[in-house]
Amino acid sequence: MGIRKRTILLLVVVLIMVAGAVYGVTIKYFLGSEGEVLLSTTITLTKLDSEKSYCFDLTKGDHIQIDWSVTAGDRIAFLVSNSTFTFIAVYDFSWSHLWPSAECPPDYHPPSGRYTFLFYTVGNSSTVTIRLVRKAL
Repeated sequence: MGIRKRTILLLVVVLIMVAGAVYGVTIKYFLGSEGEVLLSTTITLTKLDSEKSYCFDLTKGDHIQIDWSVTAGDRIAFLVSNSTFTFIAVYDFSWSHLWPSAECPPDYHPPSGRYTFLFYTVGNSSTVTIRLVRKAL
């Protein structure tokens, strides 16, 4: 094999490696870096339709990034609970929290099971942007 053919072959191999690295970084950035998006939505809560709940099966050790912001109207209340216990209760216009926190020892993580994330307005109306992301730490 001549020097020219080796150079072309080497160039092709390098280009394939670079393309693979770019593809891998792109996939990780768009799919893996932030975690699994469980919910990303905007809802309007009114006196007649005052609450909205979302249920997810969680495994012990899961961390959930909870973000919400009221874009119009009154503050909202937020709860996370399972069948036996309420873990979080907040009343505010916006909130961002990792649950359980990164510092929480694994022995103190909530057990596996079905969890309800409940949002409700205590005023006349609230429009809320919500984002819940499952993260592996």
